[in-house]
Amino acid sequence: MFSNFGGYRGYCTHSSFGAFRMPVPAQNIIYLEYVKKNNLELKLSINELDIKGCYLNYKILVSELSKLDGLLFCSSHMLPAQTKLRWLLYNAATENKAIVHFIFENIICETSKDFRNIEELIICRNEIQREEGIAEKMKRLGVK
Repeated sequence: MFSNFGGYRGYCTHSSFGAFRMPVPAQNIIYLEYVKKNNLELKLSINELDIKGCYLNYKILVSELSKLDGLLFCSSHMLPAQTKLRWLLYNAATENKAIVHFIFENIICETSKDFRNIEELIICRNEIQREEGIAEKMKRLGVK
């Protein structure tokens, strides 16, 4: 029997995340298989609005963490680009002892140290992308 409290909710997006773009039903299948494999309880996933840069439902999901065991994301690439919005999740999860799973990366965040580590990963990934962008621009300008 399912309760009103506990369990995990998945976060789905219509937008690309990282190198991926997949339909919401496919994301839900990934969540369903993941919870079965890990013996977790899946609650209804929440779908982000299909508006570029919109994180309204992400914020709602974060506000519900006190009623959940945790959240599921296909990838850390689904997190907002804005650092402030990411820390909203990290702090709420830590305060509520909620666990956040990033399935593609096989990363589970339970502590503030775990969330600092995922933030470091995101910062490194962003720096690599920025550096690749600079190198490409320099190449177009003929700078060696």
